[in-house]
Amino acid sequence: PATKPIVQNLSFAPNVSAVEMAKAVRDYLSVTIEQQSSLNSTDKALKFWRTKLEVHGIFVFKDAFHTDEFSGFCLYDESFPVIFVNNSKPFTRQIFTLFHELAHLLFKTGGIDTRIDDYINYLEGDNKQIEVLCNKFANEFLVPTEDFNIRLKNTFIDESKI
Repeated sequence: PATKPIVQNLSFAPNVSAVEMAKAVRDYLSVTIEQQSSLNSTDKALKFWRTKLEVHGIFVFKDAFHTDEFSGFCLYDESFPVIFVNNSKPFTRQIFTLFHELAHLLFKTGGIDTRIDDYINYLEGDNKQIEVLCNKFANEFLVPTEDFNIRLKNTFIDESKI
């Protein structure tokens, strides 16, 4: 059992900003951008994030799915939340899926991460809003806009000196 189960201690309303949510989760997991940047391979990063979520009470399973259209899914339960990842996808996609599904769990819902283009069109109301926000959260958590802009600015500054 986790001593600090994330789904019991954090939850968000569907109107939260992805930036606010990502900062709160990053603080809760106690992972800095510098720590994340030091993960020098996607394999190492996937193992790091999987372990980090497991330590915080998320049960993470991986297996090859029989279809390429789904990257993963989650099942919400207050005591035994589960994320299941399609391990036939590239490590980068698996990492994104971990955080997409974590967002679903923090909204106290189950979910699915799919590449079917019109899937979102079948959703309505809060379900549609949450699905969009899960993608925004995963993006913001993994590549925070603020950090990206700083790195981009520094890149242009460095190149101008050449």
